[in-house]
Amino acid sequence: MLTKTSSGSELLLRGAKSYLDALAAIAAFKGEVQKACSAVYDQHRAELTAQLGLEDAEWKPHESDSVEERWAEVGVLRTAGTGGTFYLYLWWGETEDSEASITARVCLALYGKRLRDEIYEEFRGRNRRCRIETSRTDTFELNLETPIKPEEIGSAAEVLDTLMREWLGYCKSVGGLKLKKRQTG
Repeated sequence: MLTKTSSGSELLLRGAKSYLDALAAIAAFKGEVQKACSAVYDQHRAELTAQLGLEDAEWKPHESDSVEERWAEVGVLRTAGTGGTFYLYLWWGETEDSEASITARVCLALYGKRLRDEIYEEFRGRNRRCRIETSRTDTFELNLETPIKPEEIGSAAEVLDTLMREWLGYCKSVGGLKLKKRQTG
């Protein structure tokens, strides 16, 4: 239990000394994660662009979090035309047992259920062992993910690269996603 002092709580007194250091450490950590994600994206950029059926695009930083719900995402994204957004990121959360959970993810968030379901069925039709899943929420996402043990976070770039290669393999198996054509046709 924190005790009150004339200048505020003990937590404020302790935090005042290290708050800026903590912010700098978090920013540096996010930067390293985005650097790993962007390196994987850049390595596969030409093939990804071709397999999505879109024009070339630079990546942008991606960060999203909820302290209240205890989750966070850090990585990169690129728009997929008017059809959605492609993400490559690490996700942090907690298991039901309050254990730390880290997941490497490739995600294609689409703006329509019909398009998502169409692509999902194409993937499944070509490969019954396809690991791509639809989102667990009401969003129109296709997700490919692999858990990473907290003590193995140093291998995150390799895990992301493996996921990207797997994603591209699924795309190739259906002759590419042709998102631009699907959006206009």
